[in-house]
Amino acid sequence: MRRWRLGPKVVALTLFLLAGCGGQLNLCWTCGGGTTDPSFQVYLEPTYQRVKRGESALFTLRVVSDYPSIPFGGVVCLRDDRGNPPPPEIGWGESCLPFRVEGEARLDLAMEVAPSASPGVYRLRFEVSNDDFTRYVPFTLEVE
Repeated sequence: MRRWRLGPKVVALTLFLLAGCGGQLNLCWTCGGGTTDPSFQVYLEPTYQRVKRGESALFTLRVVSDYPSIPFGGVVCLRDDRGNPPPPEIGWGESCLPFRVEGEARLDLAMEVAPSASPGVYRLRFEVSNDDFTRYVPFTLEVE
C-alpha cells in the first residue's frame, strides 16, 4: 500500500501562499504579480433606442463583478462602434464617467441628443473598464 505524503517543500509553499494572501488563494489578486482588479460582466438595457432630436435616451448599464467580495472602481465611456468619440451632438457632457462596484453596480445613463443632431442610425458602444479589463457593449441609437 502506497502512502501519500506531502514533501516539506510543498507544505512550505502552501503555507507561504496562504499567509501572503490572507488564507484566500482564490481571491488573491495581487499575490504573485497577478492582476489587481477582478473581471466583470456588463449588461445593457435597452440595446436599441429611438429618440427625437433635442430629447434624451435612457439606458441602464449593470456591471457585475465575477468576484463580488472584491470591490473595484472603473469608468464607462461612450464611443462610436470603431472606438472613436461619438458625434458631438450625442453624449452626456463628459467623455467618461467613473463608477464603483461592490458586487454589482447599476448605472442609469441619460444620453442627450442635441436639436442639431442629424437624423439617422448611430451605432455606438459603451466601453466599461477597470485597470485590468475592458468590456464593450454595443447599442444602436436612432435619431428622428
